[in-house]
Amino acid sequence: MSTLRKELDGLARHGENYRIRLLSPRLLALWRHLNGMRLAAKDDRRYCAAAMLEKHAAARPQDIALKWQSTAWTWAQYNHEANRVAAHFLALGYRAGDCVALVMENSPLYLFLLAGFNKIGVVPALVNTQLAHEPLAHTLRQCAPRMVIADAAFVPALDALRQGVDGMHWALLSSSEQDDAVASLTASLPEEAGNPPHTSQRRAGDLMMYLFTSGTTGLPKAALITNRRFLTIAHGVGGPMVQAGPDDTLYLTLPLYHATGAMGGFGTALLGGSALALRRKFSASEFWSDCVRFDATVFNYIGEICRYLLAAPPHPQERAHRLRVAVGAGLRPDVWPAFQQRFGIGRIAEGYSATEGNIGLFNFEGRVGMIGRLLPGQAIVRIDPDTEEFVRDARGRLQRVTPGGQGMLIGRIGKATPFDGYLDRTRSEDKILRNAFGDGRDWFNSGDLVQLHPWRWVSFADRLGDTYRWKGENVSTLEVSHLLNACTGVRESNVYGVAVPSCDGRAGMAALVVDSDFDIGRFSTDVHARLPAMLRPLFVRLVPELQKTASFKYVKGPLQKAGFDPARVEGPLFLLDAATQTYQPLDAATHSAIANGEIRL
Repeated sequence: MSTLRKELDGLARHGENYRIRLLSPRLLALWRHLNGMRLAAKDDRRYCAAAMLEKHAAARPQDIALKWQSTAWTWAQYNHEANRVAAHFLALGYRAGDCVALVMENSPLYLFLLAGFNKIGVVPALVNTQLAHEPLAHTLRQCAPRMVIADAAFVPALDALRQGVDGMHWALLSSSEQDDAVASLTASLPEEAGNPPHTSQRRAGDLMMYLFTSGTTGLPKAALITNRRFLTIAHGVGGPMVQAGPDDTLYLTLPLYHATGAMGGFGTALLGGSALALRRKFSASEFWSDCVRFDATVFNYIGEICRYLLAAPPHPQERAHRLRVAVGAGLRPDVWPAFQQRFGIGRIAEGYSATEGNIGLFNFEGRVGMIGRLLPGQAIVRIDPDTEEFVRDARGRLQRVTPGGQGMLIGRIGKATPFDGYLDRTRSEDKILRNAFGDGRDWFNSGDLVQLHPWRWVSFADRLGDTYRWKGENVSTLEVSHLLNACTGVRESNVYGVAVPSCDGRAGMAALVVDSDFDIGRFSTDVHARLPAMLRPLFVRLVPELQKTASFKYVKGPLQKAGFDPARVEGPLFLLDAATQTYQPLDAATHSAIANGEIRL
C-alpha cells in the first residue's frame, strides 16, 4: 500500500477511532473530501478550478453562479467572462507562469480574473490592499508581475512605487470603468471567447496563485498555492464542513486576498456548484439585509466578524434569514453560544488551517471552543513559554504534550500533506522541522500555540513564531520592528502581541530602547508616515534595555505578561489615539476604560 493511501486511510479511520458522530450525508461528504484529496495529491492529474467552472457551465448553464448587489451571473455567463479574460491575456502574449498582481477589493471582476487566469496558467498575486510603502513595494518585488491591476483608489500609491521598485517593469491598469486617467481593463476584453484548450492542460501540481502571509521572517512572503492546495482546502470546507451544493448560496464578505476568502469562500462555492454572493467589504449594519436579499444559506467568518455582529444593535432581519451553517475559524467560546442563539444559526462549522500550511483540523461535532481533533500526522509539541523555543530531549527529539498541556501545532510533511512553501525558497526552510522525532521525517511548524484536550480535541491558544493576529490579520513582529527601528531616536525595538479584554487575537505593542533624540510627537509622525495602519502598534513602552536569549532572540514572554497595565509596566507607557494617530500617555483610568469596554480598540 502506498504512503499516500496509508495517510488518507488514516484520515478516514480517524472518524471511527474517535467516534465522530456523522449522519450519513456528512459521512458521504467526508468520503468525497478524502477522495478529492487523493485526486488532488497527484501532481500530474488534470485538475484545476477553471475545469470545475467549465463543468458547471456545461451541466447547469442557467443556474446562478454569482450574486453582486442587484445583478446575477449564471454559470454560463461567469464562464464566458473568464474566457474573455483568458483570450485577452493570451492575445497580449501572456503564458503559463507569468504573474499579474491584483490590488483590488472584492468584485465580480476579481472572480472573472481568477478563473480566466487559471484557464491559461497565468499566476495572480493577491495583494493585501492595506499594504503601503515598503511592505507593498516588497510584495510586488517578490512576484515581479508583468502587470498590476488595481482599483482606481489604489492607482496613485502604486504609480508612486514604480521608481522605487528596481528592476521590475509592469503596466498599471485600473479595474474601474469610471477612472479616466488610466485605461480600463474591462473595456479591453473581447466580446466573444470560447473555452481555451489550455484549461485541459492544467494540472494539480501547477501553481494557481500567490497569497501573502506575514511570518517569522519579517516582510510579507508569497506562499505558493497550487491547484492541488486550493482544491484540497475547498474539499475540506465544502465537503464535510458545509456539504455545499447547487441549492446553496454562500455569502462572502471576507477579502479575496485572504486565504479564508479565496479558498474557503470562492473555492467552497466553486467546488459545490453553489452560488457565491459577494460583498465588497464587511458591513455589520448591512449583513443581515444582505443575507435575506441574497437568500444566503452559508457564510464564511473569521472570529472578529461574529464578535462585531454580536456587539451590533438588534437588526429587524437578524433572524429572517435562511442561514443553515456558518463556517470559518477563530470563533471564541465567549462569543460562540451567544452568537448562535441570538441569530438562530443552525450549525457552526469551526476549523483550522494556515495559508501556506499542511495542517487541517475540522470540528465536525460543533463542540464549542474547539478547532477540531488531531488527525494522524499531526502533533502538539512542547515549547518554552518565555523564549518560544522548542523543548527537546537529550537526543534532540521534540516532546509531545499530554492532554491539558499547551504546545506548538505541527504537521508531518508527506505526499498527502505536502508543504509547498514560498516563492522565496530560502524562507521555506524556516518553517520545516527536520527529523523532528528522530525518524527522518520532516514536519511543518504552524507557529500556532494550541491546547490538547482529552480524546485529541484541540483548542486555539495563541499565535506564536514572530507574529500576532489582530483584526483578522497576521502581523509580523519583525516587519514592524524593522520599520520602528528606522524612526528618529529609536535604538532597538521588541514588538509583540498583548491580550485585550473582549477582543479577539492580540493587539500590537512595542518595547523601545531610545536615545536622547527620541520625542513621542516626532515618533507618532514617523509611525504614521512609515507604517500602514494595520502595522502600527497600539501600545508603546520605553525600556532601558531588552532581554535576549543566548541565541540573541528577543524574549517576549515577560513583556506579554505585563501587557499594557500601568500597574505592571515600569517606565513611560503610551496608547495610539485612533482619532489623531498620535501616541498619548496611558494611565490607570484609561487602562480601566479599555478593560471595561468603555474604550474600544
